Amino acid sequence: MTHTATFMTGSSFVPVLLRTLAAALLLLLLASCADMTVPAMPETAVEDDTQEPEETQAEDSPAEAQPAQEEPDESVTVVEPADFVLDATATEVRFLIEETLAGNHKLVVGATSTVSGAFRATSSDLMATIFEPVVIDAATFVTDSDRRNGAINRFILKTSAYPEIVFTPTGFSEVPAMVEVGQEFEGRLEGTLSVLGKEIPLSFALSARFASEYEFTGSGTTTISREEWDISVPMPPLVTWVADPLVFEMDFTAKAEQTDQ
Repeated sequence: MTHTATFMTGSSFVPVLLRTLAAALLLLLLASCADMTVPAMPETAVEDDTQEPEETQAEDSPAEAQPAQEEPDESVTVVEPADFVLDATATEVRFLIEETLAGNHKLVVGATSTVSGAFRATSSDLMATIFEPVVIDAATFVTDSDRRNGAINRFILKTSAYPEIVFTPTGFSEVPAMVEVGQEFEGRLEGTLSVLGKEIPLSFALSARFASEYEFTGSGTTTISREEWDISVPMPPLVTWVADPLVFEMDFTAKAEQTDQ
């Protein structure tokens, strides 16, 4: 059996080689184009990512700026200061002291309305209140007994030598900075009290309100140590005990002159 070997001639080999090279070049060209188009997508994505925070920030910025704006509170009425004077017809100062009389417990109350005083105040700024002294006519305290009244004037308050009890306020404490007219508030009124020629710091627990722009009402209470103030109480046979300290109270109304608006 004869085997026949067939060889490509030069004329048939060249076209085959050219087609092979052309195909390889085409594949390389396509691969190169693919490499060039791939980076374009991340660049677009990066641009979109950088724009979104700006848009979000632009949308959020008005909301963030809004709380920082301080709008005036139109519900608060600013009241100009006025000069208030204690109304003696609606003001009373009292002392309250307990005793044992003839074996029975008794609460002795002495009261007077002979009181004077003034202050400059506004509900818009309580801490700016300016006070004048509150002067009490010590000889005008009245109890339920004329004999006791005489003893108070002669032996206890010694009103012939010390006719006045004077409270000199220095200012409010523990009160709101401002209140609305008609709003009741609580706090303290600080000052010094002069009794029997002796001055000692004193603090009243206070409850008060501006009933109107031209009327200020309230009440205050404090305690006084008889020993600290050198207040001696005579002990007649029927009185076996007198309390120490005693309570000092004040109910007051102060009015200001109304001005034409």
